[in-house]
Amino acid sequence: MGNQQNISGHPSENARLIHFRESVDLYDKFKTMLLDFNGSIPLGADTRIQDDPKVMKLALRAALLRKYWAKREELRLDRVIDALQQVLIDADLTESDYCRILSQIKVWFFSQYPEVQDGVKAVDHTGNEIEYEGSHDLVREDLYGLLLHGDYQKWLNASSSGSLSAIALGADVEGLEARIHTVNTILIKLFEEGQFEPDLERIVADTPSRRALKL
Repeated sequence: MGNQQNISGHPSENARLIHFRESVDLYDKFKTMLLDFNGSIPLGADTRIQDDPKVMKLALRAALLRKYWAKREELRLDRVIDALQQVLIDADLTESDYCRILSQIKVWFFSQYPEVQDGVKAVDHTGNEIEYEGSHDLVREDLYGLLLHGDYQKWLNASSSGSLSAIALGADVEGLEARIHTVNTILIKLFEEGQFEPDLERIVADTPSRRALKL
């Protein structure tokens, strides 16, 4: 019978990588079955998330991708990369193309999602905080104002962003999807090459037994 305690953090980097691998598979299934679309998104001056099915699908994909960039998330992409780089170190593959690609993705990640790092907010020449540092700032306001949270100011901001939201969503989702798939591909290749051995026994041991739902 599995462990019944609540374990929010991964007990090992091995477990983090197994979880990441499965999460990408699940994301791809949601996208393929429910959230994919053909053609480009409309870019009218007043296009909002709720005005077009394609933009709505992009917004829902962005919500599912939140686990890979939000500051406190266990599957934040830089944490997954750190775990994968340790696999490369243990396998004496620090000079491999894998390591170079992962380092490039990590640099991109921190430039796209600077809020995950503890630091000073960006300011302009007057000393005032810059409202938007990049496309992701718009996406974050859309997610927290319209979809995931009930933040009043972000709701107001999201309601006034118009077609900028659609543009930002497209850029954010495309960029993050590509990079999580690249990291996932490297993980799969390391498994196939015998460099990564998933500790499935620990996953089974930590999995709680099924409980009956009391109605």
